[in-house]
Amino acid sequence: MKPTDFKDDEVVMRATSPGGWSRAEEEEHLSATAAAGIVGMSGLGDFSRIDLDKVLAGKSVSVTAGIQETQEVLVGGASPRDLEELFQLTWLHFAEPREDSGAFAAMQSRMRAALANREASPEAAFADTISAVLSSNHPRTEPMSLSRLGEIDLETALDFYAERYADAGDFHFVFVGAVELDTLRPLVERYLASLPTVERDDRWIDLDIDPPAGRVERVVRKGVEPRSQTRLAFTGPFEYTAENRIRMRALSSILEVRLRERLREDLGGTYSVGVSGG
Repeated sequence: MKPTDFKDDEVVMRATSPGGWSRAEEEEHLSATAAAGIVGMSGLGDFSRIDLDKVLAGKSVSVTAGIQETQEVLVGGASPRDLEELFQLTWLHFAEPREDSGAFAAMQSRMRAALANREASPEAAFADTISAVLSSNHPRTEPMSLSRLGEIDLETALDFYAERYADAGDFHFVFVGAVELDTLRPLVERYLASLPTVERDDRWIDLDIDPPAGRVERVVRKGVEPRSQTRLAFTGPFEYTAENRIRMRALSSILEVRLRERLREDLGGTYSVGVSGG
């Protein structure tokens, strides 16, 4: 934890654990990737999502779970006066995720409407092609579609969520903000130290989602507007150190400025330029 004086009304939290949806079987993949979102819409413990919002009305606190490819995360924050509620919500995300078939049906209905519109989107076709190329058409990166929506199963999703959050012992919690150790310690001892731990191998699994070798070029034609997008992606080995990550961020920032000056300001050839690296 790190006390700061940047803001006197905010404490932020992030917790991470290795594993993620890389540990799901391939036939469970869509359910596993949707699991945290389903829990977020279903509520916690005895409270539906609507009831939970009513209970927390007037309080400045939130906690959201997420299951990424290689890790599980909890992200939250609260004002100092609502710090105990932050810990209570965190405890409930581990111990009492809630099954709500009505919320699941509503989520599927919203996804169905969104996917129907997505299939007509040039931007979606562009993004899907990029994903397919950079993953060498790995089945785990296949985009969601109306035909695949039925593969998301409520029970499978909740079972995977429960399995991933069954072991709190390898989560790393970070708290930063307007809080002192003497205030934080009893809350940690009550709400985090009481969570279950499991002795198991919880490392993420390399699924061999690798970029293609050599130079690959794809052209996607979709839509009727006189506009286009271009993306260049460079891949290669990287030594994951703090120094190299800083260098990558610096290189990205410098290259973005240079490209913007040349392509937009000098040539008038584009609306915007973005560069990112990782």
